[in-house]
Amino acid sequence: MFTALVTIATVKMMIETKTWTSWTAVVFFLSLLLWFVFAIVWSAIPLSLGWGNDDIYQVAQYAFRMPVMWFIVMFIVWLCVFPELVFRYIRRMYFPTRLHVIEELERYSELRANFIDDVKQHLAQQALKSNKGDQLKSRQRYGFVLLFVCWIIWFIDLLLL
Repeated sequence: MFTALVTIATVKMMIETKTWTSWTAVVFFLSLLLWFVFAIVWSAIPLSLGWGNDDIYQVAQYAFRMPVMWFIVMFIVWLCVFPELVFRYIRRMYFPTRLHVIEELERYSELRANFIDDVKQHLAQQALKSNKGDQLKSRQRYGFVLLFVCWIIWFIDLLLL
């Protein structure tokens, strides 16, 4: 069942790969292919050479012909990868990170344009509110200065009486 482990590791690496190129596809395909070639060659080494192993001699040639073995490998791979895919789907759809949002915006140019327009409108509204707030603060400051001057005049008037 080491074939299932190699396949699971390769599929998990495929899932983790963020940027796919033709080279990554070739490397993933070749890594699986080389595993099968290695298994066939290693189990085909005659025991008379002294390298062989009684436990695996001709096992790959026999096992790779059995449909049950292929079913078990595919089922185990599905069993190990399916929960990861479900978790990733739920996390991306219902609890997205900033990276997920940016990836979606980059994927759909019309959505990105609408998003940028919304951000610009929001920033313009914030700038207007900020300017109004500054005007209000300056009025309050002038009112405080006026009150302070009136208080000083009143105090001086009290002293002079």
